[in-house]
Amino acid sequence: MIDSQTFSDVLSEIASGESARKALVACGADERGFWRYLAKDEKAAQQYARARAQGLERMAEEILEIADDESLPADSRRVRVDPRKWLLSKLAPKKYGDKIETTHQGPDGGPVQSRVTVEFVGASAGGVSLPVADKG
Repeated sequence: MIDSQTFSDVLSEIASGESARKALVACGADERGFWRYLAKDEKAAQQYARARAQGLERMAEEILEIADDESLPADSRRVRVDPRKWLLSKLAPKKYGDKIETTHQGPDGGPVQSRVTVEFVGASAGGVSLPVADKG
């Protein structure tokens, strides 16, 4: 199990942008005990989720700091920024992922219209085509 002070310290580290693993090591916390505690305590799990969200915000800020640091060569900045951007897009895709929008539209942005025609072929039908009602 993990005591409340250690739990608070771990959350502070996570909120500052550290990974959970690094935060646990830095605070001398038992990793298994931490995850068990979160699984059993809904309030603790919510606190962890908030700390993780703050940590992701910190990572986004760090990306901007690195990108704007003109003391670093451009290639070096890219090498540091790209993995962070990728990780953010995977950990928080709704906020940091690429937005891919796929829509099907008819004329003038309206619904797609379709028309189906059934043709009966045979001696008794005489090759008569019967239209089927439009489905809009």
